[in-house]
Amino acid sequence: MTKSNIKNLILVLGALLAVCAAVWIPGMMQSRIMKKRFSEIKDVPQEYYAGPSESVISNVSKQLTDEQCLELILGRWDSSVSPARKSECTMTDFDIKTMAVLRIRSLYNHGMYPVDLSSDYRNWYSWSATPYKAIDTTFRTYAAIYWCITFTRYDNTELHKIVISERGDILYTSIIYNQKALEAFTPELSNSEYMLTDDSSVATLNLESDEEVSVFVSITESDTYSARKAGAEEKRNVDTSEGAFYLEDFESFKPDDTYIITAGTGDAALTYSVSYVKTDNTYELLLLAF
Repeated sequence: MTKSNIKNLILVLGALLAVCAAVWIPGMMQSRIMKKRFSEIKDVPQEYYAGPSESVISNVSKQLTDEQCLELILGRWDSSVSPARKSECTMTDFDIKTMAVLRIRSLYNHGMYPVDLSSDYRNWYSWSATPYKAIDTTFRTYAAIYWCITFTRYDNTELHKIVISERGDILYTSIIYNQKALEAFTPELSNSEYMLTDDSSVATLNLESDEEVSVFVSITESDTYSARKAGAEEKRNVDTSEGAFYLEDFESFKPDDTYIITAGTGDAALTYSVSYVKTDNTYELLLLAF
């Protein structure tokens, strides 16, 4: 074979090798890259598992009944609690403060709270309000907002803590005096069946004797509520430590007395307990699922 033929053969083989390399090497590299990517475990981007948007949660939650909102907040419906953004709330802090004052005034007028928090020139209170959200843990779609409001009397002799839902449920109240001021105060709620009336500012309950008693849970015009004092065994079974589910820095207490409030009738009836404890300078009122 002449040198010319050998040279031509080398050129042909070189050309074939170049073509093969151009065809096969990129495919092999791509296959190796794909195998490497498929074998890696990567974190899913936040937007893929963040759940429903704030607007979806807000719109869906508007369909909840008052009782369902209570079940979320009290933990009867599996939920988790966290601070809420103001954009998630349907009320402003001033609106919820005003509602809380009206609810406490109703409790005061009917013997279940020792002080009216309405401010005037002789009795002025500063205040602050913080919102919280209880959201279901299954779909993270249904949420109920509630607020913790603190009131401080101008002379620092009284400190009040009010926890209230945006539906107007008083979930917890407490008062601390820096002196003995509650010796003569004895909370009392009569046993009776109640029907709702509404004075357009705060819901109240009417007894058959026309005596009015403040309501502890939200109600609609068609609802019937009954309230009675708990028996000794029922009172022993009340676990106030459950209040820590929706209250920060809450310490359980042994109730002085407990009232059992039932909403509705039959299988749809919901029962809650309202317990209180009082010393000469402190008072706490707590709503729980029973």
